[in-house]
Amino acid sequence: MSNTGYGFLAGSFAINSFRKSGYKNVAYALGELVDNSIQEDAKDVDILVCEKQVSNTSGSLVWRVQQIGVLDNGNGMDKERLRRSLRLGDGDSQQGNSRGSADKQMGKFGVGLPQASISQCKKVDIWSWTEGGHETANWISIDLDDKEWINEKLLEIPEPVPKKVPEKWLENSGIWEDSGTLIVWDKLDRCAWKTSTSIRNHSEFLIGRMYRRHISSGQVAVELSAFESDPPYHTRATDRNRDGEIDEDELHIWRFKPNDPLYLDPKCPSGNPPRNPMFDPVGDPVEMSFR
Repeated sequence: MSNTGYGFLAGSFAINSFRKSGYKNVAYALGELVDNSIQEDAKDVDILVCEKQVSNTSGSLVWRVQQIGVLDNGNGMDKERLRRSLRLGDGDSQQGNSRGSADKQMGKFGVGLPQASISQCKKVDIWSWTEGGHETANWISIDLDDKEWINEKLLEIPEPVPKKVPEKWLENSGIWEDSGTLIVWDKLDRCAWKTSTSIRNHSEFLIGRMYRRHISSGQVAVELSAFESDPPYHTRATDRNRDGEIDEDELHIWRFKPNDPLYLDPKCPSGNPPRNPMFDPVGDPVEMSFR
């Protein structure tokens, strides 16, 4: 492949400006990657949160997010598309390429994956494979702390190379199939939520609302799970009832539910009352009865 014409910026944009614009928080950024997975005909999307115990200011050990991975079993990307995927403003719609079935053509602007990623982190790694399973994956990476890449290599996107998916990701998902993509966010300097629980609490309602039709119809399942950063990479869990045993509902594994805050879709319950109603109440409540 040619080594020219693959600059990280497809226009005259500054990296810092892109990092600070476009995505309110990690939930919206994750929603962008889920959007991409749905467009690639993925039946499953796993949001994988890698956590590590660190000391806080009082000296106590607390769990903190180290990396976030988004894995899907969609169509995957060949080397050309993988290289372009990290280039701002160079999406498939700009190239005239279709992605997935007609009812899944949502993205338009070609900035989703790179802008969503750098809005939360400084380092992005992507593994993708179109057939033969993850053993055939090609890998690409950018690091905003790499001064040589920024200054001397002029933000040139490197050519993808074959590379194995790290064991910790392989151990913590069951959706590794013939084709797919894994995106990993590292150096999370702009992620406001520091634990898997808080990321889940803030992301489930948003993603469940944005993609409620795809989830409720069974087209796609979205799950968030957390695991320990050190071998053997156990699934995170909290012994909430303090009985010394970990029950299934105490594992940090959550299947996202669809929700419709306007109660228009009976397949998308929002709870009663919904956690985030679309409208504020007006006036005093009135109790009514019917015979």
